[in-house]
Amino acid sequence: MTPEPAYQPKHGYDAYPREQRGRRIRWRSVALGLFALLVVGTWWLEARTGWDMEVTLGVVAIPYWAAVTAFWRRRGPEMPGL
Repeated sequence: MTPEPAYQPKHGYDAYPREQRGRRIRWRSVALGLFALLVVGTWWLEARTGWDMEVTLGVVAIPYWAAVTAFWRRRGPEMPGL
């Protein structure tokens, strides 16, 4: 009989209950989708306005990260491991 390992990594398949795994997948999909939208929006704004990439990134990224930080301060503890 082999003893169970003392440590199981959090990325292991059975590290979280099934309902929490589905929730984590949804949140990660939303986060990746928002990032893709941010990239496309930045390219669109740069092409539309003719601004330099550095200016456009600042105009888009600063409000985005302020919103993400405010959201994660409020909802982050409910979503462990994200």
